[in-house]
Amino acid sequence: MPSHHAAAQSTNVDWSQLTELARCLPTQLAAAYAHEHKQVQTLHAGQQEEAVDRLIVVLVTMWTSLARSYPAGHFKGNDLEAFFRGYLANRQAWRSLLVYGESPNPVKALEVKRAVLVDAEDAVADTVAAIFRGNDRVMLNLWTDWWSEAKVVRGRPPQ
Repeated sequence: MPSHHAAAQSTNVDWSQLTELARCLPTQLAAAYAHEHKQVQTLHAGQQEEAVDRLIVVLVTMWTSLARSYPAGHFKGNDLEAFFRGYLANRQAWRSLLVYGESPNPVKALEVKRAVLVDAEDAVADTVAAIFRGNDRVMLNLWTDWWSEAKVVRGRPPQ
């Protein structure tokens, strides 16, 4: 992905709006995880998989919002959501090959979905880093700390 300078030269990026978007993402992620914790206390694996799917949708929305700052056609000319969903589908296929030694089962399917969720988290963080690398509008180290703290909410027990 190009640096923020290339994106700025090719498009009319509203840097203050993009910066505000990036700054809000960790809070949004933590809120989404906290909300799902309240819902998922005694669900079976299939229902937990649906919850993970809802969280992936949140991350897809985040990524596509960030990706709009890139020049038109940057992502092989694909629709941004289709591009990112394709990436996640490939990650799911890869992770499924690694996990499924025998016939699939709901617990293993949930493991794969959770791993893809982590891939989506990483992709959002990588995109923020690519956009703001060398740009003092977002203090990237601080943002990374916020993002890491938001991801921890996923692993916390429900309160």
